[in-house]
Amino acid sequence: MATDDKSWTTCTTADKVISVNQYISAAITSGIFAAVMAVVLIAMGEPWCLPIALVVTGIVWILAYCDWWLNNRLVCLGDKSPVSVVGMVISIEPPSEKTWPGSLDSDYSLNLLLPNNPVGVSQAVAGASVPFGYLMAETATTSSHGLLFTGNPAEDKATGVKSEALHVEFEGASIHDLQTVNILALIAALTALAVCMSGVGVVVAYILALLALLAALLGAAFSSSDTASPSDAGLPSIEVNKGDGTGATILGVTGRWVYDAGHIHDSFHEGHNELHPVQQAQILGGPWDGDWPPDIDGIIRGYQDGYAQSQDPLTKSEQARPGSKWSVHPYVDGCNDRPDHPPH
Repeated sequence: MATDDKSWTTCTTADKVISVNQYISAAITSGIFAAVMAVVLIAMGEPWCLPIALVVTGIVWILAYCDWWLNNRLVCLGDKSPVSVVGMVISIEPPSEKTWPGSLDSDYSLNLLLPNNPVGVSQAVAGASVPFGYLMAETATTSSHGLLFTGNPAEDKATGVKSEALHVEFEGASIHDLQTVNILALIAALTALAVCMSGVGVVVAYILALLALLAALLGAAFSSSDTASPSDAGLPSIEVNKGDGTGATILGVTGRWVYDAGHIHDSFHEGHNELHPVQQAQILGGPWDGDWPPDIDGIIRGYQDGYAQSQDPLTKSEQARPGSKWSVHPYVDGCNDRPDHPPH
Protein backbone atom coordinates (compact mmCIF):
# COMPACT_ATOMS: atom_id res chain seq x y z
CA MET A 1 0.00 0.00 0.00
CA ALA A 2 2.03 2.96 -1.34
CA THR A 3 1.53 6.51 -0.11
CA ASP A 4 1.97 9.97 -1.59
CA ASP A 5 3.25 12.37 1.06
CA LYS A 6 3.71 15.38 -1.25
CA SER A 7 1.38 18.26 -0.43
CA TRP A 8 1.86 22.00 -0.72
CA THR A 9 -1.67 23.21 0.00
CA THR A 10 -3.41 23.81 3.29
CA CYS A 11 -7.15 24.02 3.85
CA THR A 12 -8.80 26.97 5.54
CA THR A 13 -12.14 27.86 7.11
CA ALA A 14 -15.15 28.90 5.03
CA ASP A 15 -15.11 32.47 6.35
CA LYS A 16 -11.64 32.97 4.82
CA VAL A 17 -12.86 32.36 1.25
CA ILE A 18 -12.53 35.58 -0.74
CA SER A 19 -15.74 37.19 -2.01
CA VAL A 20 -14.33 38.34 -5.36
CA ASN A 21 -12.53 36.79 -8.32
CA GLN A 22 -9.06 35.60 -7.28
CA TYR A 23 -7.39 37.66 -10.01
CA ILE A 24 -9.12 40.82 -8.82
CA SER A 25 -8.20 40.00 -5.22
CA ALA A 26 -4.53 39.69 -6.18
CA ALA A 27 -4.80 42.95 -8.13
CA ILE A 28 -6.22 44.74 -5.09
CA THR A 29 -3.35 43.51 -2.93
CA SER A 30 -0.67 44.48 -5.44
CA GLY A 31 -2.48 47.73 -6.29
CA ILE A 32 -2.37 48.93 -2.69
CA PHE A 33 1.33 48.11 -2.62
CA ALA A 34 1.86 50.00 -5.89
CA ALA A 35 -0.03 53.07 -4.69
CA VAL A 36 2.05 53.32 -1.52
CA MET A 37 5.29 52.97 -3.48
CA ALA A 38 4.22 55.58 -6.06
CA VAL A 39 3.37 58.12 -3.35
CA VAL A 40 6.69 57.54 -1.59
CA LEU A 41 8.77 57.76 -4.78
CA ILE A 42 7.08 60.93 -6.00
CA ALA A 43 7.39 62.52 -2.55
CA MET A 44 11.09 61.70 -2.53
CA GLY A 45 11.57 63.09 -6.03
CA GLU A 46 12.64 59.71 -7.42
CA PRO A 47 10.20 59.18 -10.35
CA TRP A 48 12.80 57.22 -12.36
CA CYS A 49 12.35 54.42 -9.83
CA LEU A 50 8.70 53.93 -10.81
CA PRO A 51 9.47 51.26 -13.48
CA ILE A 52 11.23 49.21 -10.79
CA ALA A 53 8.22 49.69 -8.52
CA LEU A 54 6.10 48.33 -11.37
CA VAL A 55 8.23 45.16 -11.43
CA VAL A 56 7.74 44.81 -7.67
CA THR A 57 3.98 45.24 -8.15
CA GLY A 58 3.84 42.45 -10.73
CA ILE A 59 5.73 40.06 -8.48
CA VAL A 60 3.48 40.92 -5.52
CA TRP A 61 0.47 40.08 -7.72
CA ILE A 62 1.94 36.65 -8.49
CA LEU A 63 2.69 35.98 -4.82
CA ALA A 64 -0.81 37.05 -3.76
CA TYR A 65 -2.27 34.64 -6.31
CA CYS A 66 0.03 31.81 -5.15
CA ASP A 67 -0.93 32.41 -1.51
CA TRP A 68 -4.61 32.20 -2.43
CA TRP A 69 -4.05 29.01 -4.41
CA LEU A 70 -2.01 27.26 -1.74
CA ASN A 71 -3.65 28.50 1.47
CA ASN A 72 -7.09 30.04 0.89
CA ARG A 73 -8.70 28.06 -1.95
CA LEU A 74 -9.60 24.81 -0.20
CA VAL A 75 -12.03 24.70 2.73
CA CYS A 76 -11.55 22.01 5.39
CA LEU A 77 -14.50 19.65 5.80
CA GLY A 78 -15.17 17.17 8.56
CA ASP A 79 -12.59 16.76 11.31
CA LYS A 80 -9.61 17.02 8.89
CA SER A 81 -8.87 13.29 9.28
CA PRO A 82 -8.05 11.41 6.05
CA VAL A 83 -11.06 9.85 4.34
CA SER A 84 -10.84 6.49 2.56
CA VAL A 85 -13.19 5.62 -0.31
CA VAL A 86 -13.53 3.08 -3.10
CA GLY A 87 -14.71 4.12 -6.54
CA MET A 88 -14.75 3.50 -10.29
CA VAL A 89 -12.76 5.91 -12.45
CA ILE A 90 -15.22 7.78 -14.69
CA SER A 91 -12.67 10.17 -16.15
CA ILE A 92 -9.15 11.47 -15.72
CA GLU A 93 -7.73 15.00 -16.08
CA PRO A 94 -3.94 14.69 -16.54
CA PRO A 95 -1.76 17.83 -16.50
CA SER A 96 -0.58 17.00 -20.03
CA GLU A 97 -4.03 17.92 -21.39
CA LYS A 98 -3.91 21.46 -19.96
CA THR A 99 -2.64 24.48 -21.87
CA TRP A 100 -0.83 27.48 -20.39
CA PRO A 101 -1.76 29.27 -18.15
CA GLY A 102 -4.13 26.49 -17.07
CA SER A 103 -1.14 24.15 -16.99
CA LEU A 104 0.10 25.99 -13.90
CA ASP A 105 -2.43 23.73 -12.18
CA SER A 106 -0.22 20.65 -12.35
CA ASP A 107 -2.51 18.40 -10.28
CA TYR A 108 -3.57 15.05 -11.75
CA SER A 109 -7.30 14.68 -11.25
CA LEU A 110 -9.78 11.79 -11.25
CA ASN A 111 -13.55 11.62 -11.03
CA LEU A 112 -14.87 8.59 -9.16
CA LEU A 113 -18.31 6.97 -9.22
CA LEU A 114 -18.87 5.87 -5.63
CA PRO A 115 -20.71 2.73 -4.40
CA ASN A 116 -23.47 1.80 -4.65
CA ASN A 117 -24.49 4.35 -7.25
CA PRO A 118 -25.32 3.35 -10.83
CA VAL A 119 -23.75 4.97 -13.87
CA GLY A 120 -25.72 8.11 -14.74
CA VAL A 121 -26.63 8.89 -11.13
CA SER A 122 -27.79 12.45 -10.36
CA GLN A 123 -26.27 14.72 -7.75
CA ALA A 124 -29.36 14.50 -5.53
CA VAL A 125 -29.36 10.69 -5.52
CA ALA A 126 -25.59 10.35 -5.17
CA GLY A 127 -25.49 12.83 -2.29
CA ALA A 128 -28.04 10.76 -0.36
CA SER A 129 -26.41 7.39 -1.07
CA VAL A 130 -24.50 5.17 1.35
CA PRO A 131 -21.81 4.71 2.38
CA PHE A 132 -20.07 7.74 0.76
CA GLY A 133 -22.87 10.03 -0.37
CA TYR A 134 -22.17 12.60 2.34
CA LEU A 135 -18.81 13.32 0.72
CA MET A 136 -20.56 14.61 -2.42
CA ALA A 137 -23.42 16.46 -0.70
CA GLU A 138 -23.49 20.13 0.20
CA THR A 139 -22.33 20.67 3.78
CA ALA A 140 -23.42 23.12 6.45
CA THR A 141 -19.81 24.32 6.58
CA THR A 142 -20.09 25.89 3.13
CA SER A 143 -23.84 26.57 2.85
CA SER A 144 -23.83 28.64 6.06
CA HIS A 145 -21.38 31.01 4.37
CA GLY A 146 -23.27 31.16 1.09
CA LEU A 147 -20.59 29.38 -0.93
CA LEU A 148 -21.68 28.15 -4.35
CA PHE A 149 -22.35 24.41 -4.59
CA THR A 150 -22.92 22.83 -8.00
CA GLY A 151 -21.83 19.25 -7.41
CA ASN A 152 -19.43 17.53 -9.78
CA PRO A 153 -21.08 15.84 -12.78
CA ALA A 154 -18.37 13.94 -14.69
CA GLU A 155 -18.68 12.64 -18.23
CA ASP A 156 -17.45 9.24 -19.35
CA LYS A 157 -15.88 10.31 -22.66
CA ALA A 158 -16.23 6.84 -24.18
CA THR A 159 -19.98 6.55 -23.56
CA GLY A 160 -21.02 10.18 -23.17
CA VAL A 161 -22.89 9.39 -19.94
CA LYS A 162 -22.63 11.89 -17.07
CA SER A 163 -22.64 10.77 -13.45
CA GLU A 164 -22.25 12.65 -10.20
CA ALA A 165 -18.72 11.91 -9.03
CA LEU A 166 -16.25 12.59 -6.27
CA HIS A 167 -13.38 14.68 -7.59
CA VAL A 168 -9.94 13.46 -6.47
CA GLU A 169 -6.57 15.20 -7.00
CA PHE A 170 -2.95 14.07 -6.82
CA GLU A 171 -1.14 17.29 -6.01
CA GLY A 172 1.48 18.83 -8.30
CA ALA A 173 4.08 21.36 -7.18
CA SER A 174 3.90 24.01 -9.91
CA ILE A 175 2.28 26.79 -7.85
CA HIS A 176 4.60 26.05 -4.93
CA ASP A 177 7.57 26.28 -7.31
CA LEU A 178 6.20 29.52 -8.78
CA GLN A 179 5.87 30.96 -5.29
CA THR A 180 9.43 29.99 -4.35
CA VAL A 181 10.92 31.58 -7.48
CA ASN A 182 8.92 34.77 -6.99
CA ILE A 183 9.91 35.13 -3.34
CA LEU A 184 13.52 35.25 -4.55
CA ALA A 185 12.51 37.60 -7.38
CA LEU A 186 10.77 39.89 -4.88
CA ILE A 187 13.91 40.08 -2.74
CA ALA A 188 15.92 41.07 -5.82
CA ALA A 189 13.29 43.62 -6.94
CA LEU A 190 13.05 45.24 -3.50
CA THR A 191 16.84 45.41 -3.36
CA ALA A 192 16.80 47.11 -6.76
CA LEU A 193 14.19 49.58 -5.53
CA ALA A 194 16.23 50.40 -2.44
CA VAL A 195 19.38 50.94 -4.52
CA CYS A 196 17.46 53.18 -6.91
CA MET A 197 15.98 55.24 -4.10
CA SER A 198 19.45 55.73 -2.63
CA GLY A 199 20.40 57.65 -5.78
CA VAL A 200 23.86 56.10 -5.99
CA GLY A 201 23.27 53.14 -8.30
CA VAL A 202 20.41 53.61 -10.73
CA VAL A 203 22.05 51.49 -13.44
CA VAL A 204 22.74 48.67 -10.98
CA ALA A 205 19.17 48.98 -9.73
CA TYR A 206 17.74 48.55 -13.22
CA ILE A 207 19.95 45.52 -13.86
CA LEU A 208 18.73 43.92 -10.62
CA ALA A 209 15.13 44.73 -11.51
CA LEU A 210 15.57 43.18 -14.96
CA LEU A 211 16.97 40.00 -13.41
CA ALA A 212 14.04 39.87 -10.99
CA LEU A 213 11.60 40.28 -13.89
CA LEU A 214 13.31 37.52 -15.88
CA ALA A 215 13.19 35.20 -12.85
CA ALA A 216 9.44 35.82 -12.45
CA LEU A 217 8.78 35.22 -16.15
CA LEU A 218 10.89 32.05 -16.28
CA GLY A 219 9.21 30.78 -13.12
CA ALA A 220 5.80 31.20 -14.77
CA ALA A 221 7.02 29.51 -17.95
CA PHE A 222 8.73 26.47 -16.45
CA SER A 223 7.10 25.73 -13.09
CA SER A 224 4.21 23.96 -14.84
CA SER A 225 6.55 21.07 -15.65
CA ASP A 226 6.52 19.91 -12.01
CA THR A 227 3.44 17.74 -12.43
CA ALA A 228 1.63 15.13 -10.36
CA SER A 229 1.02 11.56 -11.46
CA PRO A 230 -0.73 8.46 -10.09
CA SER A 231 2.74 6.95 -9.95
CA ASP A 232 3.39 9.32 -7.02
CA ALA A 233 1.19 6.95 -5.02
CA GLY A 234 2.69 3.82 -6.58
CA LEU A 235 0.01 3.23 -9.22
CA PRO A 236 1.31 1.83 -12.54
CA SER A 237 -1.60 3.24 -14.58
CA ILE A 238 -5.27 4.19 -14.37
CA GLU A 239 -7.78 3.05 -16.98
CA VAL A 240 -11.13 4.54 -18.01
CA ASN A 241 -14.02 2.73 -19.63
CA LYS A 242 -14.11 1.57 -23.22
CA GLY A 243 -17.04 2.27 -25.52
CA ASP A 244 -19.07 -0.57 -24.01
CA GLY A 245 -18.90 1.05 -20.57
CA THR A 246 -16.46 -1.47 -19.07
CA GLY A 247 -12.77 -1.67 -18.26
CA ALA A 248 -12.27 1.25 -15.86
CA THR A 249 -10.03 0.89 -12.84
CA ILE A 250 -11.61 0.40 -9.43
CA LEU A 251 -9.55 2.36 -6.93
CA GLY A 252 -9.21 2.71 -3.21
CA VAL A 253 -8.25 6.32 -2.44
CA THR A 254 -7.45 8.15 0.78
CA GLY A 255 -7.19 11.92 1.02
CA ARG A 256 -8.15 15.13 2.75
CA TRP A 257 -11.85 16.02 2.38
CA VAL A 258 -12.25 19.63 1.26
CA TYR A 259 -14.48 22.04 -0.63
CA ASP A 260 -12.78 23.59 -3.65
CA ALA A 261 -13.59 27.30 -3.93
CA GLY A 262 -11.19 27.75 -6.84
CA HIS A 263 -13.83 28.31 -9.52
CA ILE A 264 -16.76 29.94 -7.73
CA HIS A 265 -15.92 33.42 -9.06
CA ASP A 266 -14.45 32.66 -12.50
CA SER A 267 -15.95 31.56 -15.82
CA PHE A 268 -16.35 27.94 -14.67
CA HIS A 269 -18.73 29.06 -11.89
CA GLU A 270 -18.67 25.81 -9.95
CA GLY A 271 -18.05 24.61 -6.43
CA HIS A 272 -17.84 21.04 -5.15
CA ASN A 273 -16.32 18.75 -2.55
CA GLU A 274 -13.27 16.62 -3.28
CA LEU A 275 -10.38 14.63 -1.84
CA HIS A 276 -7.30 16.83 -2.14
CA PRO A 277 -4.54 15.86 -1.96
CA VAL A 278 -4.50 12.09 -2.39
CA GLN A 279 -2.42 10.56 0.38
CA GLN A 280 -2.73 6.92 -0.65
CA ALA A 281 -4.21 5.00 -3.58
CA GLN A 282 -4.52 1.33 -4.50
CA ILE A 283 -5.99 -0.63 -7.41
CA LEU A 284 -8.59 -3.04 -6.05
CA GLY A 285 -9.53 -6.23 -7.87
CA GLY A 286 -10.53 -6.50 -11.50
CA PRO A 287 -11.72 -3.72 -13.81
CA TRP A 288 -15.28 -2.37 -13.94
CA ASP A 289 -17.67 -4.76 -15.68
CA GLY A 290 -20.70 -2.48 -15.70
CA ASP A 291 -21.81 -2.96 -12.09
CA TRP A 292 -20.40 -3.08 -8.59
CA PRO A 293 -18.89 -6.40 -7.46
CA PRO A 294 -21.21 -8.43 -5.20
CA ASP A 295 -18.65 -8.17 -2.40
CA ILE A 296 -18.15 -4.38 -2.71
CA ASP A 297 -18.90 -3.87 1.01
CA GLY A 298 -16.11 -6.30 1.89
CA ILE A 299 -13.75 -4.59 -0.57
CA ILE A 300 -14.46 -1.24 1.07
CA ARG A 301 -13.88 -2.62 4.57
CA GLY A 302 -10.70 -4.36 3.47
CA TYR A 303 -9.26 -1.20 1.95
CA GLN A 304 -10.20 1.01 4.90
CA ASP A 305 -8.84 -1.50 7.42
CA GLY A 306 -5.64 -1.84 5.39
CA TYR A 307 -5.11 1.91 5.35
CA ALA A 308 -5.78 2.15 9.09
CA GLN A 309 -3.24 -0.62 9.73
CA SER A 310 -0.66 1.14 7.55
CA GLN A 311 -0.95 4.21 9.78
CA ASP A 312 -0.49 2.24 13.00
CA PRO A 313 2.70 3.36 14.83
CA LEU A 314 3.90 -0.25 15.11
CA THR A 315 3.51 -0.75 11.36
CA LYS A 316 5.40 2.46 10.61
CA SER A 317 8.15 1.45 13.02
CA GLU A 318 8.49 -1.91 11.26
CA GLN A 319 8.58 -0.22 7.85
CA ALA A 320 11.34 2.13 9.03
CA ARG A 321 13.73 -0.71 9.76
CA PRO A 322 16.66 -0.99 7.30
CA GLY A 323 15.64 -4.57 6.58
CA SER A 324 12.27 -3.38 5.30
CA LYS A 325 13.65 -0.94 2.71
CA TRP A 326 14.23 -3.36 -0.16
CA SER A 327 12.73 -2.78 -3.63
CA VAL A 328 13.43 -5.88 -5.75
CA HIS A 329 13.51 -8.68 -3.17
CA PRO A 330 14.91 -8.99 0.37
CA TYR A 331 17.58 -11.44 -0.90
CA VAL A 332 18.58 -9.13 -3.78
CA ASP A 333 18.72 -5.58 -2.42
CA GLY A 334 17.70 -6.03 1.21
CA CYS A 335 19.68 -6.29 4.40
CA ASN A 336 19.19 -8.50 7.41
CA ASP A 337 19.02 -6.24 10.47
CA ARG A 338 17.76 -9.17 12.56
CA PRO A 339 20.39 -11.94 12.42
CA ASP A 340 18.06 -14.36 14.15
CA HIS A 341 15.49 -13.98 11.35
CA PRO A 342 15.79 -14.63 7.59
CA PRO A 343 15.47 -11.38 5.52
CA HIS A 344 11.85 -11.80 4.42
